[in-house]
Amino acid sequence: AVVDDGTGAVTAFVNRQLTEELLGRDLEACQAAAREAMSREVITDDLEEKLLLRRATLRGSASHDDYGTTLMVDSLELNQIEDPTERAETLLDRVHVLSQEVSV
Repeated sequence: AVVDDGTGAVTAFVNRQLTEELLGRDLEACQAAAREAMSREVITDDLEEKLLLRRATLRGSASHDDYGTTLMVDSLELNQIEDPTERAETLLDRVHVLSQEVSV
């Protein structure tokens, strides 16, 4: 996976165990689903649904070479999905407080 935090990107490799935990099924179940659909894209779609545009905490060993930074992931934790309206209101409240502090 390519992980981008808005300041830079890394290529992250997630092992089988963590991938199975993320998907909630083992390799054999994934293979059966792909055979039934006659496409591996069903697994890719499931991974995208779980990961795309989600905040996550990744820990592991990083290395850097001519192709960029690579992270061998040891742990992956998906962060709680925030309500976008609630998040926007919280950010606006912070901006309002900060603007009041600056004008004082």
